[in-house]
Amino acid sequence: MMDASGFSLTNIYHTDGIFTVKLNLSNPFGWVTDEVNITVQAVIHHVDLLGDANIALGDNVKYTAQGAYNMSGITYSWRITGTNYDVSNTTIDIPALDFTCPSIGLFHLFVEVNNEISSANTSKGVLCSETLSGVMFDIISQGMIPENGLIKVFKRNNVILNASITSDTSHISYTWNISGCGFSLIETTTNDSSLILTDLSPCVYDITLNVSNPIGSEQKTSVIDVIEIVKFGALTLLTHAVTTETVKFSLGLKRDGTRPCYTLNFGDGSPTQYLGTGCPAGTILNTDFVLDEKNITFSHDYESPGIFVLTITGKNDLSNDSSITKIPINLAPCKAVVAKVLGYGWDESKPRVEYKSRKTSIFSSVEVSNM
Repeated sequence: MMDASGFSLTNIYHTDGIFTVKLNLSNPFGWVTDEVNITVQAVIHHVDLLGDANIALGDNVKYTAQGAYNMSGITYSWRITGTNYDVSNTTIDIPALDFTCPSIGLFHLFVEVNNEISSANTSKGVLCSETLSGVMFDIISQGMIPENGLIKVFKRNNVILNASITSDTSHISYTWNISGCGFSLIETTTNDSSLILTDLSPCVYDITLNVSNPIGSEQKTSVIDVIEIVKFGALTLLTHAVTTETVKFSLGLKRDGTRPCYTLNFGDGSPTQYLGTGCPAGTILNTDFVLDEKNITFSHDYESPGIFVLTITGKNDLSNDSSITKIPINLAPCKAVVAKVLGYGWDESKPRVEYKSRKTSIFSSVEVSNM
């Protein structure tokens, strides 16, 4: 455009750089030339800071400033701050900074990108953590018994799980996973390394602890066997010993016990009887006796009268109990005597006689007259 004030020209530059503008003017009497150098720079609208937000103590990590620009003449100003830490650095044409964690904690990285006509800045938090090591947990319960990698605990006692680590680190989370017999519990804590378990039913439980921080994790496992104790109640006679040979009993169970083995000795010389899932392998169990959660119901045939000591014992991995009772046996009186003359001996006035009677506690004699 030409007017009385001079000549003007508009041009839009799409890339940055240094451009030379030349002007040639001429008329019939001659011509003149002029030129000027123009530096074109794009406006910096924003900048991103790329790099890990969580790094291990002592690791060296590169952080890069990146934006929607591709230009020269850029300067990058860096600053890193943290607890008792403040470092600044300015570089030209290098959009990167190497950072090594000096200590555990949170650090802030700042970068400002400048050219002659604009600037932009951003920041990033970087958490420095120590690599996890020495993760373990203890199981504490009153009366517990460690055995072959399995920790046996009483049903009614609380189970305390205590986690610990040897590394000096922060921002730790503890995730507990307890499972067994249809039971499942998953609990995560960030400040408390302990967990208390209450009212667990008898079962073998798998316990898994996962300890993690921003740069890694470590896992430990253990197993506990929650056991109900054996505890007897009262012994009840279900039949009257004075009128029958077969005596039926019921022994109450205050605690039915986990995997118990019960032995019954009737005190009359008969073989000891066994029942329960905790008896040694190869033990012959009495399948006629009834065992449920509240009672043991059983019977025994006594062959002769007397006072017999009935001894019942029960035990499992953590407990034992016994019941000792005197049982008086008086069999029913004699109902009949059957006598048979077998013949005469050398003294024919005294025949040989064989007689049989039902079992009796009353001793009788049989007289046989001359025949």
